[in-house]
Amino acid sequence: MKECNETEALQVSETPSRISLVSVWDSEKNKPNIIPISWKTRTSFDPLIYAISVGKMRYSHKLISREREFVIAFPSTNLFSKVLSCGMTTGEKASKVDTFNIKTKKAKYVKAPLITGCLVNYECKVIDEMNTGDHTIYSGEVKACYTEEHNHMLLSAGTEEGYRVLHTGIGHRFGYCKGDHKWSKTN
Repeated sequence: MKECNETEALQVSETPSRISLVSVWDSEKNKPNIIPISWKTRTSFDPLIYAISVGKMRYSHKLISREREFVIAFPSTNLFSKVLSCGMTTGEKASKVDTFNIKTKKAKYVKAPLITGCLVNYECKVIDEMNTGDHTIYSGEVKACYTEEHNHMLLSAGTEEGYRVLHTGIGHRFGYCKGDHKWSKTN
């Protein structure tokens, strides 16, 4: 064992991880916003709760704090270029849904839309939040779940063997696990 810097430690401990998109609603502008989120986790089975961590400087942070709801979705590899675009653009001035032609569907319990092209969508109502330095962790109770069959889940891929890499850039590496595995409701 050797001591390392934070960057090296994070590269090992946080990849691979599932990429997620979070949709939120802006009731003042009457439009949705979508943000890629790396830091998320299930925190409870009963009730089902997902927690997401959002930077306090983000437009979506303001929206979640005000609207108290969100949708978290896990995109397929078909959406990797849209995920990348959403992460490099603010939704405060323009609609990411319109600009990047992201397909959405009306949710049942929240105003934020479901995102098509994702393997799973969870509608969440915020039940708690915790300030953690430059981010806020929002805990959302899942009100409804949806699945959609697709080939592969988009991952933040590691540098080790076993991934098909779709894109590498500064601070990210998108891909999926090698092999013929396809995600479906029966797997």
